[in-house]
Amino acid sequence: MGKSYYKTMKRVLIILSAIIFSVSLCIAQSNIQEELERKKQQEKAQREAADRQRQATERQRQEAERQKETNYNHAIESAEKNFSHKKYAQAKQDYQTAVGIKPENAATINPKIEELDNLILEERYQQTIASAESNFNRKQYAQAKQDYRTALGMKPENASLINPKIDEIDKKMSEPALLYIYRPRPRGSIGSTRYEVLLDNVLVGNTTNNWKTIVTMDTFGRKTVSATIKGRRAEVKLDVVPGESYYILCEIKSRTVKTGKYRDVKQKDGTTKKVEITETEYTPVLKLVAKNVGEPAFEAIKVK
Repeated sequence: MGKSYYKTMKRVLIILSAIIFSVSLCIAQSNIQEELERKKQQEKAQREAADRQRQATERQRQEAERQKETNYNHAIESAEKNFSHKKYAQAKQDYQTAVGIKPENAATINPKIEELDNLILEERYQQTIASAESNFNRKQYAQAKQDYRTALGMKPENASLINPKIDEIDKKMSEPALLYIYRPRPRGSIGSTRYEVLLDNVLVGNTTNNWKTIVTMDTFGRKTVSATIKGRRAEVKLDVVPGESYYILCEIKSRTVKTGKYRDVKQKDGTTKKVEITETEYTPVLKLVAKNVGEPAFEAIKVK
């Protein structure tokens, strides 16, 4: 082959190389354009997603704000309603709920809570004083004293009113209680039967016809007055408080009982008849009677 052939082939190769380069360049440019378009679409999608997220977050924030406002208004309305009904503890709780929802309103709400604290204290103070007075009237002196001390802790400034009450209770609690036990003259022949009377298992006297005694009690609380005749027992429970008087009436109950034994009794016609033997059974009776009943009965007994 001649030089012209090689020149021709060289030109063909150059042309082919140029074509291949042009095609490759076009393909590369096309790919770059597609990548740019894909990134553009991706960025757009990201922007749109971010916008949607911001909108959702804003809606949630607005909803939370609306709910917060609703809850706050509900708490304030409930507080005012409870306050008007004098339900101070519930009103305080409502105001505390409101200030928890909106701490920025504490300057407005806290004075109302302080007012309620004062009203609640006054309410509890009056209840405690009423309890103290009730317990005092029922001679529950220890509980009354505790109530007065509780009230004094609530309002130390009222010491001049409360301390005299406590002193009065201390005086009452230092007074002994008195137990009056008596047995009046009975009808019939059973007055000769005796029995022992015990206070918490300590002998305090032997009952006889027209008998009485007074027992001083320096300890208080639950006590038992009892008596027994041949295993037949009677008792009275006392809740002894200082300075009080108690009247126990002693009696005897009798009944005829069969012994299961018999004796022969001669009849007018000379015959004998078996007759069951009976005996009288005595049972002690103890009764706690009212002071206005027991006192005159006790004083009427003249012990020889």
